Amino acid sequence: MQKYLINHFIAILLTFLCFNSLFANEYKGRTAIDSLGYYLDPSLISPDGNWVIITKTFAYNNQPESIFYINTKTKQKIEIDDYATLNENLLYNDLILQNKDNNLTVLNLKKDKKTFVLPNIKQFSSKAIRDNNLLITLSNESALQIIKLDKQGNLNKILVSELNVGKYLINKDKTKLIYQKQDTDNLTYAIDLQSFKTVEFKDHIDTLKSINWNINQDKIAFVNNENKLYLLNLNTGKTNILQLSKDSLERLEIFFYSNDDLFIKYNVKTNEKIEESEYLDIWNGNSRFLYPSTFKQKYKLEYKAFVYKYTTNVLHELNRTREYDYQFINLPNHILAYNPFKFQDFTSTSPKIQYDLLDINNLTTIRSITDRNTSGFIASNNGNYVIYPIDETKWEVLNIKTKEYTTIDCDKSTNVTPVWSSDSKHIFYAFKNKLMRFDLSNKKQVAILDSKTDARITFSNKSRLNNKVAATIDTQNPILVTIKNNNNTWIYKIDKNKSQIIIDSKGNDLSRVYSHLGNLTTKDLSTIVYTEENYNLPISIKVFNHGKISTLLESNMPKHLYADRKKETITFKDKFEKELKGTLYFPKNFDKNKKYPMVVYIYGEENTDIKEFILPTTLNSIGFNIPLLNDNGYFVYYVQSYVSDQGVGISAVESVTSGVNAILQKEQAIDNQKLGLIGHSFGAYKASFIATQTNMFSAIISGAGAHDIIVGNMYRYNLHRNKLNWFIVEKGQYQFRQTFAQNPQKYLDNSPILHAHKVKTPILLWTGLKDENVPWENTRNMYAALKRYQIPTIALFYKNIDHAIMPNQSTEDNDLTFRVMDWFDYFLKDNKDIDWINKGIDPDNYSWNQLDNF
Repeated sequence: MQKYLINHFIAILLTFLCFNSLFANEYKGRTAIDSLGYYLDPSLISPDGNWVIITKTFAYNNQPESIFYINTKTKQKIEIDDYATLNENLLYNDLILQNKDNNLTVLNLKKDKKTFVLPNIKQFSSKAIRDNNLLITLSNESALQIIKLDKQGNLNKILVSELNVGKYLINKDKTKLIYQKQDTDNLTYAIDLQSFKTVEFKDHIDTLKSINWNINQDKIAFVNNENKLYLLNLNTGKTNILQLSKDSLERLEIFFYSNDDLFIKYNVKTNEKIEESEYLDIWNGNSRFLYPSTFKQKYKLEYKAFVYKYTTNVLHELNRTREYDYQFINLPNHILAYNPFKFQDFTSTSPKIQYDLLDINNLTTIRSITDRNTSGFIASNNGNYVIYPIDETKWEVLNIKTKEYTTIDCDKSTNVTPVWSSDSKHIFYAFKNKLMRFDLSNKKQVAILDSKTDARITFSNKSRLNNKVAATIDTQNPILVTIKNNNNTWIYKIDKNKSQIIIDSKGNDLSRVYSHLGNLTTKDLSTIVYTEENYNLPISIKVFNHGKISTLLESNMPKHLYADRKKETITFKDKFEKELKGTLYFPKNFDKNKKYPMVVYIYGEENTDIKEFILPTTLNSIGFNIPLLNDNGYFVYYVQSYVSDQGVGISAVESVTSGVNAILQKEQAIDNQKLGLIGHSFGAYKASFIATQTNMFSAIISGAGAHDIIVGNMYRYNLHRNKLNWFIVEKGQYQFRQTFAQNPQKYLDNSPILHAHKVKTPILLWTGLKDENVPWENTRNMYAALKRYQIPTIALFYKNIDHAIMPNQSTEDNDLTFRVMDWFDYFLKDNKDIDWINKGIDPDNYSWNQLDNF
């Protein structure tokens, strides 16, 4: 362990030294970066709640420095050196598994000692059972064993032992295991992991691949290389085999209904060539689907869909075409039919689609709804009920068997999509900030929680079998609900219709574990591990344990990194009386008697009061980091902006100038002659437009922006979204709310490139040459416009960058962040000893591209 840690530390140190040497000549001594800051992230709790896995990551290189187990009661900490199989590691009774160099070790964490070691293990799984944990192993010698462990983690009993096993598969609930022999017969077997009875399949079954499990997880379906569909009953050993089309299959989908019927859909590639496909792409004026050709040989397709009736062994074919398709829904004997093109007019992110709920037996339509993105129909686990919206405030519950309808009050616009209970007896949903429960037995709606605030409501411990069966809530255990608004987060426990706040963030932020809180919670909610942080409060790991909250792990990073952090949020109005907010982040070691430059950050109307603990780092994805600027002597002002009837650009000017004037009156230490502005994407568009309308700023940075609102943004095909882009300008983020034909002047007035000749402020532009969201030509064209009028500008074109910099692109990330800091240092701090800027903007000299091909 010590050797590993030493080697790991040396590797990190070498990486850091190499990084510093790369930038030593260009940036040394100008930008202060502290490498001691780190983040803490919990990821998984043991089934008994005794242990949790935590990762420590340093900000300067965004790599895990260490991963360890920590006891939620005693705070005992043990380092991990098996990263690959963490999800299989945690068991009951303080036991974990470690797999290193194919040696599987059972370790008792409480005693910090090995109980036994199994050598030459190539595959393993575990099943956590109190006092009787199961260990499933497959050795390099193809021996399969199922072992029962005792409380201490010693081998108690070998329950199953088989030789010549090729591989095994285990279901999500770990109730069934299926394996295949490698001997002459290649037989397949299934083991029940509760009774440990083995079932043999008499039919020869090809190698198992791309397995689909049914809802009860006792049957599987898969297709072999000869397009034969195998359906295996793991309880009886029965095999059903269906021959699908013998030609090449494309876009194969297989889903189980709750009664074990199957929905099957695929395309068949015929032998009929489309002759021009290798040299010609045709976009018709009446097309409702556009996708650029790959110019590979294409063939005409046949579109197939079937429902296989398991009990009668009948395959029922559905009439499917490109214009009349089907989507699975877990309602036996029913399917959703739709035309994907009917309402497509490219004016929204997703077109409206009419979904018809069909009875497969007689092809009659039970119900039709028109919605975007998804069908809107949500089926119960047992397949007997379905819920769907009928307007913005009402949903309908349909009993499929009786055809009885019930209407409930439910906010369609809320972030809470209705969720079924796992037993299909209840529906949980939101209405007027209340969490409601509908009981199907008595048709009553009951409020079980009143958030009393406009907030985001999340069911944190719901579960999902696959992406075609709706997520459900297990009402046999308490329900975990998280409620979050801009100011606070509350975590509720709901048990037997009673709701109780068990965690109150008290203004701090808990969102670091928001998406995986269910993995940090025991089933009975007796133990919950979570993070707590704020902008000026490092991440600490908290534990809720049987009603009491304590600190499990506190940050020990140096206090000078955050101790004097200060921020202040103000409210202001623009000239249209629109009320907005802005948050001012103060320089490190702030002295009210000094003057400091200020950088303004702009994007949209989101919350500007950051509650996350952010560390100064050059790995930022867009070159912008608030504490890094603060540490280097800058105010940072994060200001809201909105879209008015005058247009997105004009309203951004009003928002930012009003916000800046308001904060200048509030804080006298801001140097009003040294103001900078920075934005990315939507914010970059606004930053470049603001540059054309005001001389308030001394330096501006605009990254990956749509500088040409008409040709560069609206009249183009978006390869990122694979659709025409006018929707995002007319109805999406830019909210013009009119076409160009309806109001051309509004577009002309709000397009930065058409006003580039008015710019007086030096602008640094940057983009990625792989950006298909906002094409990089926008930046090159804006550069050309600024250069035409001799505006001080430099444009950076990153070869491998998309719309933002990815975490694994540290070279580009470091480069961009340092150049951002340099740009502001040069113009806001009068640091003129920056070579690359001097060479690029000096009007008395000229330069050429030293990276060209000459």
